[in-house]
Amino acid sequence: MAGVWLSSQIQSGITGIGYVGTQAGLAFLLSMIQGQGPPLSATPGINRFAGMMAGLTVLLLITIVMSLFRLTGPERERT
Repeated sequence: MAGVWLSSQIQSGITGIGYVGTQAGLAFLLSMIQGQGPPLSATPGINRFAGMMAGLTVLLLITIVMSLFRLTGPERERT
């Protein structure tokens, strides 16, 4: 219960990192709910976390590359 509560607090908090809370909650649930019995390994949660980090890294790289190209707005007439 504590893991789900913490994830929901991160997701709905005012820090602006709600996506991390959502993904952490899903990774936690995937780790804990793997079948009829207790989990045999933490691999699904680790894979989810690795996928989340890879996605955020790609997003960061795209943002950095796109910031190199400045779009100019319409020019104003100086009077």
